[in-house]
Amino acid sequence: MYYTIVNCSFAVILLVRCAGLRESWEYYNEIAGRYDYLYEEPYWRLFHVIVERLLADHVETLGEVLDIGTGTGRWALYLAEKGHRVIGVDLAEEML
Repeated sequence: MYYTIVNCSFAVILLVRCAGLRESWEYYNEIAGRYDYLYEEPYWRLFHVIVERLLADHVETLGEVLDIGTGTGRWALYLAEKGHRVIGVDLAEEML
């Protein structure tokens, strides 16, 4: 078993157990520098438009958002710009 403890500045400890966690962590740390570039393809641009519309339609009141697996923070930043208080966490520190 592989356990990882992530200690966030807001004093929440997240304990994660996953068979492929180490491989996932290594993969995302490896591609972190080019992650956003990979998602600029037309398919992903359409996906982003759809997600933005879903968020606009279904997240009406301002509030607090915990973005687990925030990656490079694309959605955390989007929601923060809309006025939400957002905390993003990710196991792959290179993504942050």
